[in-house]
Amino acid sequence: MPLTTEQRRHLEKRLRDERARALQLLNGIVAERLEIIPWARTCD
Repeated sequence: MPLTTEQRRHLEKRLRDERARALQLLNGIVAERLEIIPWARTCD
């Protein structure tokens, strides 16, 4: 059974929100690792 327009919009919003949270978490992990590994900051 296909989704209604409202259901699809709701699902799309939830997926965008989840993607934003995942990227924020990933960026935080990368930032922490860069602080722990000094040579990582000097790599080009």
